[in-house]
Amino acid sequence: MSISSIAKITDFLSIREIQKERNKMFRVKIISLLVVAFAVFLSACAPGAQYTLPPDMTLVPGTDIPQQVATYVANALTQTAMPPATSTPVPGAATLPVGNEATFTPIPVITGSQTLYQSPSLGVQFSYPAAWYLRESSGGVTVTSFDPSNPPHKLEWTDQTTSMQFGFMLLITPPASFDAWVENAKQNALANGLSIYAEERFLIANQPAAHVTLVSGSGGVIHRVLTDLSGRYFEINIEGNYNLAKTVLDSIQPFSSGGLKPPDSDTPAAGICGEAQGDPVSIVLGIGPDGIPLAGRCIKITPAQRLKLINQSNGPINVKFAEYYINLPVGGEMLLDKPVGQYLALGVHFLSMGPELWVKEAVVVTAPPPLVEYNNSAVGYRLNLPGNWSIDENGMVNGANKEVTFSPPNPEPFIAYLVISLDSRTLDQIINLYAQSVPDATREDTIFNGYPGIKYTYTYQNNIYHIEYYIPYGGRIYLIATDRPNDGVVQSILMTIQFTAPSSITYEVTMADNGKTFNMKVGDSLRLNLDSFYDWSVSVDNPTVIVSSQGLYHAYASGTSSLTAFGDPKCYSLTPPCLAPSIMFTITVIVQ
Repeated sequence: MSISSIAKITDFLSIREIQKERNKMFRVKIISLLVVAFAVFLSACAPGAQYTLPPDMTLVPGTDIPQQVATYVANALTQTAMPPATSTPVPGAATLPVGNEATFTPIPVITGSQTLYQSPSLGVQFSYPAAWYLRESSGGVTVTSFDPSNPPHKLEWTDQTTSMQFGFMLLITPPASFDAWVENAKQNALANGLSIYAEERFLIANQPAAHVTLVSGSGGVIHRVLTDLSGRYFEINIEGNYNLAKTVLDSIQPFSSGGLKPPDSDTPAAGICGEAQGDPVSIVLGIGPDGIPLAGRCIKITPAQRLKLINQSNGPINVKFAEYYINLPVGGEMLLDKPVGQYLALGVHFLSMGPELWVKEAVVVTAPPPLVEYNNSAVGYRLNLPGNWSIDENGMVNGANKEVTFSPPNPEPFIAYLVISLDSRTLDQIINLYAQSVPDATREDTIFNGYPGIKYTYTYQNNIYHIEYYIPYGGRIYLIATDRPNDGVVQSILMTIQFTAPSSITYEVTMADNGKTFNMKVGDSLRLNLDSFYDWSVSVDNPTVIVSSQGLYHAYASGTSSLTAFGDPKCYSLTPPCLAPSIMFTITVIVQ
């Protein structure tokens, strides 16, 4: 062996010895700081207070200083947090770094594909890495960097491990201020046996937020974030790497379902519109050197497909699209994890830096042929379904609601694939019942195959996704329910449902009816047939009673509404324009 090689080995060993000495000094400093902190804590206690020390800890005679502090601290780093029986559960063991030397973990930068989550019940939306896991429950939402069905042991957690629990509180009496709410939460934590290690203030969605680091008696660490978004008081508990979770916190925005975004156009401006394939549909955002979107001028999608956006532009994209807040860095990806039919109306929608999106219904039957038509003349509807599906009409004989159940071959037990029945209640009674009995259900005004109605979405039991449509037609209210709304066969059947109740009436309204009153029933319709020499703009003063769809005005609910139309002579657009006056047409509609 050469002299130079021996010298290198000697230098390496010297360096290792220096590192070992530094590590020893670091551990001594940490233990010393904990001893001092513990002594200060005991000295601050009120005179006469009684405290129980762990079995391996005693006080130095004549003092309040505990002995065997090093042993207690070492045990605390591996114990499981055990809060008092009356306290809020505090997740697992401490996640403080334990190693041979001091380390400083930088704030992680989450890259790659993101999933955008929205919760109308929580009133919040946020994005998280697509490789993470999200679970919903009646108490809120949990997001983890690991599979919650097979979680790692706490000793196996790394700087890439985090767990977030979202929940909100409905306070009957709102706090006097945000600071007062935070202070009250801190006092509750102290009352439950937790210690406040640190506190900081920051902003979430431009609203004040507080980050309080809590430590249990056994060393368990939890980061509690408090914020008020649009009058909802959120509490977010975080275990593991807080900095990793902070990237999710920074993406939070208030969310409330505002119904379907109306189309920007009925037909695309582009001459050719490509058919989107697969689910989700990947759309590249960015403009090419020729000024054309990288994904093309136009893409045709169905209401059942989802969108995945990929930013290949020259800069970050931060826009609002329908009810989504899109925030994508260069190269970033984001999944909009809902079928587009749940937030985009049929028609063409403009997407910044992207193609025109033509949302167009397409009945794609994935079930094997032949298809058969089912016609229920007694109730008043018909539909098409695969010939190998079963039809259970037992509810037509034994039930007042005339229920019929449709199921595929070998159905899953306790799953309602498609159920159609009548509901004897009024729409107001249905809405009030849901508000009282199913407050977590999301309500939307919808158009079902051209028929106005309301839609409720909620989950039950083992997170089964359930949808119910209530459609008033012909003086009746139809209930259409399914536990498999995203199943391709169920979707194709739903698209074929038509109501045939004979008692509905469509009134033809002409210029001679100006000033008249129409008495209608729920489910009846109006068709305006006014002077063709005028361009008409129509308004309804009570849209809860009269709903417009596909050129008709439907009697949607009991009440009174005025329908007013303003007509401008078409010769206004000529050169020179004519001087004929505009006219106004109005009728009153009473729905019973």
